[in-house]
Amino acid sequence: MKKAVSLLALTALAAGGLLWQTADVRAQDDAIEPIITGYELMEIFYEPYMDQLKESVATEPEKRRGWQAIYKNTLALAEASVLNLMRNDEDYMATPEWREMTLAVRTLNIDIAEAAKKKDFPGVTAKYQALVKSCNECHTKFAEDEAPTIEP
Repeated sequence: MKKAVSLLALTALAAGGLLWQTADVRAQDDAIEPIITGYELMEIFYEPYMDQLKESVATEPEKRRGWQAIYKNTLALAEASVLNLMRNDEDYMATPEWREMTLAVRTLNIDIAEAAKKKDFPGVTAKYQALVKSCNECHTKFAEDEAPTIEP
């Protein structure tokens, strides 16, 4: 009984702390706005996962860990695309082209993750090539002077 009470007390304290934190964050601003620039988003979220993905798709994985690396990296990239879709800090982010290209990157990453789940390496590599092409097209259209050209 003593353990149950202690566990309950710890849970209540933790929940109270979480509620306090959440209320504090809400008090700061009613609207959720980006914290970093689009360029920083690319550097922090896209670049490391793309680098790992490039390494993971260089040869067909022999072990489960290799397939998981492809799967996890592409899901992280897909989620970063969701963050990109939520952005409004640049005028071009309100254009249909921005939304279309960002959704394409999201979809391609999900497709690669699904192919990795099936251990379909030809599917992974074909979608990866399409992803690189899509990223480069977006960079050319929206950040030609700032964004790198991604090499497959």
